Amino acid sequence: MKKEDIKFPVYYGRPILQILIILIIAIISGFITYKSFKAYTVHHTYMLVIFGASLAYFSWLASNPFAAICEDHFEVASGLFFVRKYYYRDLKDIKQQGNNIVLKYNGMETHTISIRMMKQQDKSNFFETIKFLIFKDAYERE
Repeated sequence: MKKEDIKFPVYYGRPILQILIILIIAIISGFITYKSFKAYTVHHTYMLVIFGASLAYFSWLASNPFAAICEDHFEVASGLFFVRKYYYRDLKDIKQQGNNIVLKYNGMETHTISIRMMKQQDKSNFFETIKFLIFKDAYERE
């Protein structure tokens, strides 16, 4: 693999089942909200909050990838408010343990990233690309 082979940025998505589950929750809560508004019950305010939150979360999941690889860093967006950036210059080594990636920093501290919510066919490609870019960056520094 060469740097010229990689077209930056590279995006890795989420499993379609996760997005469909959130969409189904949004549709069901929207239907219940509509019916409770027609019946003038008190439950419509609770269901409106659930509908709004699930619709916003679905929109975020559908429009944002799970991970993005750029030339000098990679990002992992595992939640709505949890997006982390990891710079290759700070990393020394990387290992894959099942559905986790263990990053070893230059100061010998470790950090674990869960890639469970990434598409199954993209997991090994993501790991190999990150590993290549970390070692390429270390080689260029020497």
